[in-house]
Amino acid sequence: MYTWSKTTLGINQINGINSPPPRYVCADEKFISVHGKKKPQFFAVCPECCLVVKQELLRNRDEPAFMAVFKELKRVGVKVCITDDWKAYAKVIKELGIRHRGAISMPCTPHYAH
Repeated sequence: MYTWSKTTLGINQINGINSPPPRYVCADEKFISVHGKKKPQFFAVCPECCLVVKQELLRNRDEPAFMAVFKELKRVGVKVCITDDWKAYAKVIKELGIRHRGAISMPCTPHYAH
């Protein structure tokens, strides 16, 4: 997972690479098998720099789980989130004040998500 942090010089860095924080991300989840049980894996990709911004294995695919993830994305400066049209995404994103755009098919997914 990549993390953004402010340095003492005021330059945003992503794992040592000078890069601005993402303005918008494409977010989705997929189900993976963990010890024989299906678990949702959330990921958010920055289409500008083609990096995974956030990746997290969730216990449940529900609003409280997504609220924590999207709060963290908002904290690093995400202004717009592109997702599929699942209702829990729209509700959580609206509550946090992030602009939401729905997509019929995801315009960007990490290479391992196929």
